[in-house]
Amino acid sequence: MMYYNEPIEVAVLDTGLNNHYGHIPTCDNSYSFTSHQYKIGEDKLNHGTAVSSVLHQYVTGNVIGNVSNLNWEAVAANKISESPNYCQSIKKINFNSVEAGLNSFNQAYVQIKASKTRYVNISSSGFATNSAEKKHLKDLLDLGVTIVVAAGNEGSDIDVYKVFPASYDERIIVVGTYERNLSLNNFYKNSEIAKTRYSKHSNYGKVVDVWGPGESVYAHKNTGILDVFTGTSFAAPAYTGKLIKEEIERKERWKLKLLNKNLREL
Repeated sequence: MMYYNEPIEVAVLDTGLNNHYGHIPTCDNSYSFTSHQYKIGEDKLNHGTAVSSVLHQYVTGNVIGNVSNLNWEAVAANKISESPNYCQSIKKINFNSVEAGLNSFNQAYVQIKASKTRYVNISSSGFATNSAEKKHLKDLLDLGVTIVVAAGNEGSDIDVYKVFPASYDERIIVVGTYERNLSLNNFYKNSEIAKTRYSKHSNYGKVVDVWGPGESVYAHKNTGILDVFTGTSFAAPAYTGKLIKEEIERKERWKLKLLNKNLREL
């Protein structure tokens, strides 16, 4: 169901968010499974902030290219102006151990099922499978939630060497990374890109649905400045952001169509 008068909510399951410039809109139901109270400035692992930054770039359409000759902090600050009708529900996962991670992922899924979340971004993968996690993800997919996950960075065929959550359900959108010299704004289906264009680190196989930018992409560090990041962890939120941007545009077209209809009836 599309909630036309409410922000599009995307759950970002990662290491938290240091939102130094306040430019990334966060939802009220953000939560930390490490301290049981979400606080801005807790991304000590310097991963979730970059993931949220990439996602926001692709929602707004302000994708940062080569800024090596610019003041990076000024570029970051200039991104504050555009905040479309969406918010990120930050779910700070406890990555202290595999068991702690799975437990907090499963608690996050329970929260998400009770919310109006439209999208879920998971920029992590592993070889451990968990029946509860599989069930939670199936429930979310059955509810119509779009789940986007990273393919992983082992450079392996994950049709053979399965990773999770990518391999749980064919409805999960799995995103791999293409080489840096392709456009940062392009995404390719598996059939549209030659294997020679995959990033060397990216997992591959028929389970990968989309190939996106994930080599030397610019994103915010947990200190607030921009830096260069590489991995399928950043291709996934790029694609999630693209999907949200397209939904926002559909909502705006629908609102305009409804307005024009009402005006004609006056």
